[in-house]
Amino acid sequence: MKQQLKLVISAVILSLLSISAFSHNLKGTITDKDGNAIPYATVYIKNISLGTTTNEEGKFELQIKPGTYEVNFRCLGYKPKSDTIKVTKEVENVKVVMEVQMLQIQEVTVVGGGEDPAYPIMRKVIGLSYVHLNQLSSYTAEFYIRGTVKFEKVPGLIRNQLRKRNIDIKTGDVLVNETESRIDFQAPNKYSQHIQSINSTFPEVVDFSVEDFLGASLYQDNIQILNTPLCKNAFSYYNFKYEGFDYDKTYTIDKIKVTPKIRSKQLFEGYIYIIEDLWCLHRADLKFDTPFGEVSFQLVYDEIYPGVWLPVGHNYTFTGGLLGVRGNAKFAASIKYDKIKINQQVLAMANLPVKTNVQEKKIVEAKQAQPAKPSVKQREAKIAQLLEKPKLNNQEMSKLSRLMAKEDQAKKPDSLKTLEINDAVKVVTEKGANKKDTAYWDSLRPIPLSSDEISSFRQRDSLALIQKKYAANDSVSVITHKKNYGIFNPLFFGKRFYLKDSTWRVRYDGLITTKRINFNPVDGFNISQNISFTKYYKPGYNLTLIPYLAYAINREALLGTASALYNYSPMHRGSFQVSAGRNTIDYNGEADGINPFIMSISSLLFKENYARYYESRFLKLFNTIDLANGLTLSNHIKWESAKQLENSTTFSLFDKDDQYSQNLPVNREVSESSLKDQINAIAGIKIEFTPRYFYRVRDGVKIMDHSNYPTFYISYEKGIKNVFSSTSDYDFLGAGMSYAKEFSSTSSIAYEFHTGWFPNNSQIHFSDFVHAPTQTSPVLLKEYRHAFFLPGYYELSTSDSFVRAHLSYKSPYILLKYLPFLSNTLWREMIWSSYYNSPQNRNYVEFGYTLLEVLLSANVGVFAGFADGKFNGIGLNVAFRLTD
Repeated sequence: MKQQLKLVISAVILSLLSISAFSHNLKGTITDKDGNAIPYATVYIKNISLGTTTNEEGKFELQIKPGTYEVNFRCLGYKPKSDTIKVTKEVENVKVVMEVQMLQIQEVTVVGGGEDPAYPIMRKVIGLSYVHLNQLSSYTAEFYIRGTVKFEKVPGLIRNQLRKRNIDIKTGDVLVNETESRIDFQAPNKYSQHIQSINSTFPEVVDFSVEDFLGASLYQDNIQILNTPLCKNAFSYYNFKYEGFDYDKTYTIDKIKVTPKIRSKQLFEGYIYIIEDLWCLHRADLKFDTPFGEVSFQLVYDEIYPGVWLPVGHNYTFTGGLLGVRGNAKFAASIKYDKIKINQQVLAMANLPVKTNVQEKKIVEAKQAQPAKPSVKQREAKIAQLLEKPKLNNQEMSKLSRLMAKEDQAKKPDSLKTLEINDAVKVVTEKGANKKDTAYWDSLRPIPLSSDEISSFRQRDSLALIQKKYAANDSVSVITHKKNYGIFNPLFFGKRFYLKDSTWRVRYDGLITTKRINFNPVDGFNISQNISFTKYYKPGYNLTLIPYLAYAINREALLGTASALYNYSPMHRGSFQVSAGRNTIDYNGEADGINPFIMSISSLLFKENYARYYESRFLKLFNTIDLANGLTLSNHIKWESAKQLENSTTFSLFDKDDQYSQNLPVNREVSESSLKDQINAIAGIKIEFTPRYFYRVRDGVKIMDHSNYPTFYISYEKGIKNVFSSTSDYDFLGAGMSYAKEFSSTSSIAYEFHTGWFPNNSQIHFSDFVHAPTQTSPVLLKEYRHAFFLPGYYELSTSDSFVRAHLSYKSPYILLKYLPFLSNTLWREMIWSSYYNSPQNRNYVEFGYTLLEVLLSANVGVFAGFADGKFNGIGLNVAFRLTD
């Protein structure tokens, strides 16, 4: 007993010594003049570029080397304060009293039309946003972030469901997660996050990505779905009001109120503070709504380099809930910048007033680095002319931003002008990051814990001790609580797993899925199963085998296919596929045909059979490879025995008497010879070209990303007569282009153009016609951005010449979203038009409007059609975006 007591006392002493050796030597409390704590104030030590924030009690703690430091204290609503503090090895406990900031109102000249003085200020900031986004070339930083969630209400039903996943959360619980990382930044947006330590009371460890905090900037047009107050179209979304100014040392700080023009969950509201002459952010106090609650945040900036201001204080608060669960979440961060490298080329364009002699020299060197071409000189002159203007209009503001972006890109070395995109954020977690002890975190933590957070960690540590003791006493019982569903869970719901050697991956979808059990009048009930086996050799080299087996009950036909896909050239995206078998096929093919589940529902409930089928016994070979970046060659060979089918059942759940429509496609060009049994031998080739196609390389595999140019293609397909008994005899030439451009995460435009011609159509099976994408069903299971919705499934199919075109535009606000009762939703809108022309379908046009993401997953669309200038009808559909 005495020996155990000695061990306990020794452990306590060692723990105290450890804490003493690593304790903070600069602590402090920030209050107002009445002694009230100021939470979330920013503390920035200029000498070492270290910033942190106070906790809810106005306290901060830092471990820094002995020395004399200039410390800036900032908080929204209070006068900035600077103190010189001498720090020794002994603990320096400072008390900082901040005064309330009283704004001053200066005399302003109201410009024509009564424009608020905030607008010329905002135009300057937006016009220079490119500079503020790109003013750093690189830096390293130590980044600490803590997130705390407090559950104010957890319904019993939700708690019981969570318990089934071994998560026990109840009302009043507090969960905390803190992370210490080292950040390496390279312009324009490359972050490497090395997570050194994680301390968490969450059921699973949470890794906060640096991209969510440092990678998102108010200078951007968008932060995910939110349009920022500094976006290029800010004046379309926001009203700005000048509310006065204050001072920060030699700088004049303008306070501007930001108000959305309409209520919306995609817009901010609050205040931003602008530094005059530098035209950059000094601080921001903003909030926005989400479907689950409100998020408010405060960003405080400091001068980390002469004339360069970056955020040094981050505070975010969320209040809300979902499914009866209510709570709040708080996030705070501390950052210490190091090895900062300024982008002198970008600063050279801005002509900002605050520069050191060293900066001026580097800027001159940047300007003289390369002889300027005449076009560059003209652009520089235009930029200088705009910067000299005391006030910019909206057009000049946008022009300034565009010119700066062009100027910066034009002057980049050729070595940086690559089409390869590096991943913006790479995260590496150090081994044992979640094993650091309490003494370590007490010495590191720059933002002291609140009482709730301390209790959360104590409770976790107490449970860990109990579980450790329990496991030691009864190691068998630790795993007896886990439920064992045996083979039934993977059998019914599917499973993905690796075989023992870890090079074979098996995927089985299970019995209970809409893809495996379907119904149509030709097959009756069709029950199918498939499983895939993928063999991984090395990155980019793999073989996938997919056996598929089905049985058409009413047709009494055993169906099945087998396919093999081999990826063989990862940097040229080389892929070869062979498939063979017997199956029931939609004449429109899998891509443009009706979804089998929708077909089943429409047949069983309403006795409406949209699709028409034939039986195919086939052998197909397909290969695709990049000949060069953006230039792709595809070719295929197919042998097929096509057999015409008839309906085999009249079964329906409600309508027992009526017959289904005959299994004959409705089309003006279809003939008996194009539907009869025949053998087809077909070969085809297609060349696609996308100029300046950007790409990524992951584990040696090339992944295409985007291009600012359309994709063009030409194709040729030949039905070859008298080869392996083939009666097919046709030639088809096709060409077209497609393009999609995202302006932001919420807005995009897309268009397509296709044309083709059959110079020879002596004998062509209907399945080899060119089929336009038609989706007549009023209920769909995916989004069809470019399709026709009024014609029947086979009306716009041809073996003659045709032209097809589509145009669509998505945006958060186009028409109905401006209405008050819709503006505060996350729904988006889309307008679109489609055109089709062939000898049998002259000048058919559709126009449509769609509300997107209604109730998160549904699109509701209305559309009208016109055939050769005459009204052809209107329609409505709902697309539940459940499949890709």
